[in-house]
Amino acid sequence: MSCSTSIVTDDWLSHELGRPVAHLIGTEPGQMPSGPSFVDARVPTSEVAAVTRLEDAGFRVVDAAVTLERPRCDDGGSLASARFAEPGDAGAVRAIASTALTQSRFHLDPEIPDEAACALKASWAGNFFTGDRGDWMVVAQVDGVASGFLQLLDRPDALVIDLVAVSRDHQGKGLGAAMIRFASAHCGSAPLLRVGTQAANVRSLGFYGSLGFRIVRTEYVLHRHGA
Repeated sequence: MSCSTSIVTDDWLSHELGRPVAHLIGTEPGQMPSGPSFVDARVPTSEVAAVTRLEDAGFRVVDAAVTLERPRCDDGGSLASARFAEPGDAGAVRAIASTALTQSRFHLDPEIPDEAACALKASWAGNFFTGDRGDWMVVAQVDGVASGFLQLLDRPDALVIDLVAVSRDHQGKGLGAAMIRFASAHCGSAPLLRVGTQAANVRSLGFYGSLGFRIVRTEYVLHRHGA
């Protein structure tokens, strides 16, 4: 295996998907796990030769990931509908995550059932309430009920949007923008906001562009399912 390549196991994803899961760090396939397994990899879109090598090792492209950033700034304050999440929001947040996050790499992978992808996203969001993932969570409420959520990771250089979703009944009403404005004003002190989405999610790209985000990186996301 190349000295620049390593395979890092992911215990949480292994539990969620019911098989060993690992992340390939680097662009050389090296020695892949034997038996039922799932390995993912990310390759800059400029490195087409690396994609070909990984495909020869059984990987398949499932996504083109787009990373966007914008400076933290005062963009008009935050709407009254946004607030910090509370323990009582856990059920609503999990339900929103399971039904509204349908463009993830797990949903795009034809070898992962939609039911499993939806359950994974619900667990991912629910991890905030158990203290297992996320530094901040903002919710948008409608008539006193959490109708959207924004899960955030506090990094030294950027406040990272880990998950964001709005219930289907309330999409297109400005709740996502309200939560991002609230987070920009009240969460952490890093100079940038950062978010990742999929090239296939044109609506999401347009939404972030309208809020001043600009593309800074694009990568192919590849999955390998071992038998």
